[in-house]
Parts: sequence; C-alpha cells; structure tokens
Amino acid sequence: MKEIITPKYLTPEKYSKLSGLGVEEIKYQINAGNIEGLKTAGGHYKVIIRDNMVSKEEYEKVLIENAELREKLRTINLASNI
Repeated sequence: MKEIITPKYLTPEKYSKLSGLGVEEIKYQINAGNIEGLKTAGGHYKVIIRDNMVSKEEYEKVLIENAELREKLRTINLASNI
C-alpha cells in the first residue's frame, strides 16, 4: 500500500526567511509553477513543503561539491590527453 504524505505549508514570509528569496518573488514563482504552492480562495499564498526537501545551505553545499568534482574531472581529462 502506498503511503499518503500530507504536505506542510509555509507562508511566503516564512519561506522567504529560509530561502533568501523576496516575498513577491516567491509569489511570482508560485504563479509561474517554479515553486510548489497554492493560492487560497481568500488570496493567500502557501508554499508546499515536502519531507524530502533540503535546506538552502545543504543545496548550496552540494552545488559547491559538484563544482569541485567537475573541476577534478576536467583536470583528469586534460591529464589523460597528454
């Protein structure tokens, strides 16, 4: 049986503090479909938070690690072409 996961919600203001994005940018990104969220019947925005999401810090750490690995691979490829 598939487990049902109930999403959690944050206001754009709280999500802004966590992500570093501006509140209006978050609303724009929700409307554009780039951030998972919804607009309530009353006009309030909610950002959907899932259990498998990572923090901004963790994401940035992975980006740095990936850049370092790409550079190492580039160096290896250059050395193997000599």
